[in-house]
Amino acid sequence: MGHKKVTFVTLDILPQLAPLTGGYLQGYACLDPGIRDTWQFEHYVAMAATRTSAQLLAAMHKADADVYAFSCYAWNTGLVRAVLPDLLDAKPNADFILGGPQVMNCADRYLSPRHERLVLCNGEGEKTFRAWLRELTGGTPDLSRVKGLSFYRDGQIVTTAPEDRIRDLDEIPSPFLDGLFDPRIYSNVVIETNRGCPFTCTYCYWGGATGAKVNKFSQTRIEAEFEWIASNSINSLSIVDANWGILERDVELTRLLSRCKERYGTPRMVGFSASKNTPERVAEITKIFHDGGLLLSHTISLQTMQDTTLKKIGRQNIKTKAYVAMQRYMNELGISSHVELIWPLPGETLETFILGVDQLCKLGADLFYCHPLFLINNVEMNLHREEYGLVAVPFTDPGSEAEVVVATKEVSRADCLAGWRFMFATVILHNLRSTHCLARHLHDTGAASYGELYAAFARFLQDRPTAALSQIIEESIPRMTLDAFTLGRIGCYLHEAREAFDQLLLEFVSSQPWWRDEAAQLWFEIDLLNRPSLFHPEIRTVPQPVRRVHVLSAQPDGYLVEIPAASLEQARSYLGAKATFRGGASIRIDHKQSQFLHVPSSRVEVQWMQCYQSAFNIVQISPTWRDAAA
Repeated sequence: MGHKKVTFVTLDILPQLAPLTGGYLQGYACLDPGIRDTWQFEHYVAMAATRTSAQLLAAMHKADADVYAFSCYAWNTGLVRAVLPDLLDAKPNADFILGGPQVMNCADRYLSPRHERLVLCNGEGEKTFRAWLRELTGGTPDLSRVKGLSFYRDGQIVTTAPEDRIRDLDEIPSPFLDGLFDPRIYSNVVIETNRGCPFTCTYCYWGGATGAKVNKFSQTRIEAEFEWIASNSINSLSIVDANWGILERDVELTRLLSRCKERYGTPRMVGFSASKNTPERVAEITKIFHDGGLLLSHTISLQTMQDTTLKKIGRQNIKTKAYVAMQRYMNELGISSHVELIWPLPGETLETFILGVDQLCKLGADLFYCHPLFLINNVEMNLHREEYGLVAVPFTDPGSEAEVVVATKEVSRADCLAGWRFMFATVILHNLRSTHCLARHLHDTGAASYGELYAAFARFLQDRPTAALSQIIEESIPRMTLDAFTLGRIGCYLHEAREAFDQLLLEFVSSQPWWRDEAAQLWFEIDLLNRPSLFHPEIRTVPQPVRRVHVLSAQPDGYLVEIPAASLEQARSYLGAKATFRGGASIRIDHKQSQFLHVPSSRVEVQWMQCYQSAFNIVQISPTWRDAAA
């Protein structure tokens, strides 16, 4: 064991997540015998959202390291900066290195002439970190010999020549296969199979390698890492390539991972960012993951439906028709998917944003997930702030260093808030299937578009500030994000206050001009009976009012009903793949679809996260409608 100590500091967004970056840095550095014989390594891993600066500072004091290596991302750099001044003063003989996409190429913002032992890595970290540690291992370090580094000397910032990217990524030892990660500690992992992204979206800085050649790890290595992950009972795996499915081999690797799940029972879920312009390959990958029970919901990263906006954000070379084809394919197979949007983007107005959601609903969009427009260091969008009229404020998370856009040339702050209220209404009515059939009927008859319906509900909630659901939304609006806890909190409310929500919905629909249409009333009743239970169902009573659908009985897991014969065919169409009844007799609605059990907990966040996961699995947990005699 060496007599000097390196502490890698990883402040991530998920619990029990193996520190992949730290593992790469440690493994690559230890290829040098002098480093391997001199240094010992430890990893401090925590969720950024669960740590205060005082807690982090105390942990760093306890580590008592000779070197502190911080991985810096937009979501944690605010926390890192909060502890650095005190830690630097308390550890004058220690050395510190900052790396990651939030800090690279920004030495003037993060370094200080008072602390010459604080340095910054400006690119891919493995080569630079090893060369820097090698200098510290010797008697008199000369940091000018380390490529890719910035540091202060005699009151001036010194930035050395950039380090070349690693072309053969297998040069980096695998932290999985070399035993750096204890599966008893880490239940979630991320993995890279390649690095680099050929696209140049102006709001993105994917690992500092946007618009860059894609370099690969070997297929043999990835196969071995997948085997390790599955055989060590890892719960979830995120493939953090910029474009999973961009390479032909990704299909075979997907099959391998699915076979691993079949053999070992884990991982239980897989997340990935799909390739942008290879819909056929991504469709095959998605089906393999879905059939293998690994996919919660497929992500369709569309961001906007406006061509002008796509050009402004550098996505004009990504084909929108590829997304349309993918959505149609997902719907045909009954695979849950969600369209990712960003609000507000330059060139988008509140009207075009609502219209875009309406267009996507017409195309069969399953779910929506909306991100704010974050401004982080190094993204090209920062160069267009004045041109696009971007007004940004610090994100509300104290550990984050990101700014969130609250206005553009086309969108006022009031419009921005209205857009978020519209998205919350869309999540409640569309994602959670509160008016699934009614919205389709209103669209088909021309009584109201999807966008008009969801916008009307947003205004309805805003006009009722004392309603419990309205209060949840208004408390969340200032964050301008649909984060997991907020979505989960909404889902929990709809489960626990189902009858109160039914009455709120009734008050809304009965106030609309199209409510006198008896067919609209029928489809609203079917929606009341169909709205999925995010937890294991606890059916107690028949929703009110239900008059046009004949409810024969209510059972703990669903209902026995009869639908007017004239509406049977349309009901099968509106309800989709989960409706298999033929009609002519009673229909059983079965809400028991492998949901989580609703177990009261002192940690309400646990239930919120369960509801969040269920909301993204809405297709699978939606009730079945089948002939009672079947």
